[in-house]
This record gives sequence, structure tokens and C-alpha cells, in this order.
Amino acid sequence: MPVNASPWKRFIVAAFSVGVGFGLILVIVGYFVWRGSRPASLLPWNKSAIKASMVNFDVLGFYPDPGAEHTGPFPEADVSYEFDVQNTTNTDYVLAPPRKSVIAMQKLKSSGALIDGSGLVWRTLKGTEDVGGSEAYIDKPILLPPGQAVRVVFMLSYQFFDTSAANNKTPTEGQLNQFGRDQSKDIGGFVLLDQVNHYQIELPIDETKVTATNQIAKSPVKISEGEWTKSVKDPFDPLDLFKPKEKAGHELTQAAITQVATEYGVSYAEALEKAKSLGYKVPQTQ
Repeated sequence: MPVNASPWKRFIVAAFSVGVGFGLILVIVGYFVWRGSRPASLLPWNKSAIKASMVNFDVLGFYPDPGAEHTGPFPEADVSYEFDVQNTTNTDYVLAPPRKSVIAMQKLKSSGALIDGSGLVWRTLKGTEDVGGSEAYIDKPILLPPGQAVRVVFMLSYQFFDTSAANNKTPTEGQLNQFGRDQSKDIGGFVLLDQVNHYQIELPIDETKVTATNQIAKSPVKISEGEWTKSVKDPFDPLDLFKPKEKAGHELTQAAITQVATEYGVSYAEALEKAKSLGYKVPQTQ
């Protein structure tokens, strides 16, 4: 502007400049206010905030226990997937309990399509005596500190009911294990949709880990010189739920002994002697 411009011209130009600057500030502030007030459903899903990698796969079999507080009417195969879930943000993140603000989906291996995964439950991995079962998955949020990974167990439960089995015969541990693997064989992963933070958490299944456990599960039981050489120390308590003193007060049924004998390829008499040697109460022989 010329130095000799009139005061009015200088005033008008200055006022215009201030007005434009103030207007730009209002536009910028208004944009962020508008963005922050938009419904979460209109915001893009953040797929990079929470990452996960699979570290372990297992199938645990559980049988109805009339004396237990939480037990189902049928044998149950619990298929568990352990993931290291990492928070890549610089703030705390809390993964809500199942069926709260997080929608769980299963991703089919055959088509890549998503289906309802409301049966999926999760919790942090315990340090010792970590035994599954749906009752262990309580409604407790999981805290993921900034930049930290937390090992989380995700589990699906399948009730075993085989109408083709004669007289609804109780499945062996091996049959229950295979049943769980068959039911979950088309699962290629899981997707968690956090509706509060609008995070999309991908949980891809590592097939190499599933295949490795499949091979172990199918390996035959070997008996050498009358000794039980399977990886478990107690065929009647493969999950090591009972302490030695508790076994003395636990009476095995003939059906339980017959089931172990069938699975391990030994006679009923051998299974009975094994039960005695482990300290269990056994049925009186007739």
C-alpha cells in the first residue's frame, strides 16, 4: 500500500486483513468442533492403533461335573488362541470385556467373509495354573499401557453332542480334542470393533501354530514296558486340577476308568492300577 495512502484506506485494508484472518481461525476451529461432534459411525476405523500377533493355540476338553458350581450338560471343547495384543498409541487403552462395547466377528478362512462372533470371550493370560473354561472369562477390562503388548487368551466353546454315538456315549479326551479342531477349522481370524474408540483390531490366526498342535494331537499314545509315557502325568487329570491330597478324596467311576483305558490303549485292569497308584479312590471290584 502506498505510504501516502489516506488513513481511511489503511484502516479498511487492516480491518479486511484482520477479518480474513479471524475468519480462517473460525473455519479451522469449526472444522475440528464438527469433526469431534460427528457420530462415531461416521469416523474412519483406526486399524493401526492396536496390533496383534498369535503365539499359541490349544484345545481343552471339559466334562460335566455335578459337584461344580459352573458346569454344562454336555462335554465341552474349548478352543483357545493366545495373542500378544500391542497398544501402538502413546496413551492407555482399555479393551472392554466381551459383549460390552466391543463387537466380535469371526473371519472365515474359506471366503474371508465376517460372521457373528458373539461367542468369543477373552481375558489376560495368568502367570500360573491357567486353566480354561468359560467361567474363567469374567467381565474384567484389560489395560494396555502405551507401547506395551499384553498376552490375551481368546476362547470359543463348543458343546459336544453326537447323536450318532450309541447311547450318547461320553467322548474320549482325544475325540473331544478333534471335535474342537473340526468345529474351528474354517476360522481364519477374528476382528474386534471397538465402538467407543472406533478401533478395528485384527486377530489373524497363524496356521503354522494350529498345524503344529494338530500333529501333536494326532500322535499315537505309546506304552513301553507297561509304563504310561504320554506327555501328561495323570491320565485321569490331564489339566492337573487336583492336588495330591484332593485325589484321595475323589472317587473315579468305572466309566471314567474305562474311558482312560480306551484312549490309552490299555486294559481296564491296567487303568485301574494306574488310578490306585495315583492315589484315587476306585470302585470296589466285585
